Amino acid sequence: MDDNKSNGGWFLAVLALLFIAMKLMHYISWSWIWVLCPLWGPFAIGLLCAIVSFILESVKQTNKHNQEQNWMDKKENEELLHRMWTGDNSDDH
Repeated sequence: MDDNKSNGGWFLAVLALLFIAMKLMHYISWSWIWVLCPLWGPFAIGLLCAIVSFILESVKQTNKHNQEQNWMDKKENEELLHRMWTGDNSDDH
């Protein structure tokens, strides 16, 4: 493993401290929401990605279920048509 690699978290912390200092010294007139964005921004982006991933997986599972149900309905219809055509009324299929 390379110990020189960094996750970049230090950059966001320094940026947040810089923004806070600039806000307190009246160099910027941003809202505190934007001043603290380096602290809550990565969490918000991660949460947004998790929500989008959950929605996409739910849609995928719903589509898969619908395809399986359509296949089962088609199979049952084919068996019903076969029984009607051949006159077979037994339930052993």
